[in-house]
Amino acid sequence: MTEETNVSSIEIRILGPIELEVDGRIEHIGGARPQSLLAALVLDVGHAVPVDRLIADVWGDDQPAAAETDLQSHISRLRAVLGQDRLRSGDGWYQLDVVPEAIDAVRFERMTLTAESLLPSDPRAALSAATQAMGLWRGEPFGVLGDLPFLQSTARRLVELRLSTIEIRVQAEIELGRTARAVPLLANLVEENPYRERLWYLLADGLTRDGRRVEALRALRRLERVLGDVGLEPSRELRELEQQIIDEVPPHVARLARHEGTAIGSTPDR
Repeated sequence: MTEETNVSSIEIRILGPIELEVDGRIEHIGGARPQSLLAALVLDVGHAVPVDRLIADVWGDDQPAAAETDLQSHISRLRAVLGQDRLRSGDGWYQLDVVPEAIDAVRFERMTLTAESLLPSDPRAALSAATQAMGLWRGEPFGVLGDLPFLQSTARRLVELRLSTIEIRVQAEIELGRTARAVPLLANLVEENPYRERLWYLLADGLTRDGRRVEALRALRRLERVLGDVGLEPSRELRELEQQIIDEVPPHVARLARHEGTAIGSTPDR
């Protein structure tokens, strides 16, 4: 495995156009083929990837007669930048050998998980972690290469996770009372993602906390129409939120009561 001191000088970025940084310098590794090769190795970082699969990923149906020779040429170029110890090889395989944290997408996922775990107890720390995670994004995953068949599923998953990170960040803003910033962002997000119920929940929650109950109810009624057009109904959680708004029970108070097992409006035992 690569020595820790060497790994710290390597950064591979896929949350946007593919970039390789070594010792603080962006290294130009070539065009679409070598970038695709690096991406294929990144997907299985720390594991041996068969040559046949690399050729299929990099060239698809357009494999040249000398594909294996061309692959070796691209490998040599990458190895010259990465170092011999970071791009290992064996009988019919190659392996990218860097710590996972050298890859921006890995750090992004871990920051998002941290933010999600912190959200219930420390929204300020959750907001910080989610904001740091979002700061790693530079554009569509893998840039123009994200449409390649072998990258599509990973690109979609990262885009989905990005949206979840935005939801965490916005919910943290709401929990901290920053509805003036959260509500306009959510209004745009529900337009872009009309079937994502968590965004509608957060929008209605933020509007309610901002003293805009009528607008919150209108948002939920609009969601009901949107879902109805495709034969669906709002989730139980959204129905409960709607009733809480009608009953003038702050959503966060209702959630706390459910967590503590206390009915809203009940008198605690003495």
